[in-house]
Amino acid sequence: MDKDVDGYVFATRWGEPVQPGTVSSLMVALIKEHNDREDVEPLPHARLHDLRHVHATTLLLAGVPVHGVAVRLGHADPVVTLRV
Repeated sequence: MDKDVDGYVFATRWGEPVQPGTVSSLMVALIKEHNDREDVEPLPHARLHDLRHVHATTLLLAGVPVHGVAVRLGHADPVVTLRV
């Protein structure tokens, strides 16, 4: 029987957490697979953690208050969010 996986962003089918390095490796492999095609615009190298920064930047550009973005990212101080 599968476990409740609500607590994890990435989980195995058994409900155990997937190691971050595994997901990062998959992301690198998917970008490489995409870039190996001739009919597409190549994507730059990116790490899984880079998506966190893209997410924060997108929220700020969309007008979400910095305090809300900081809470979403788990930052205690919105100054950290702005600095990073």
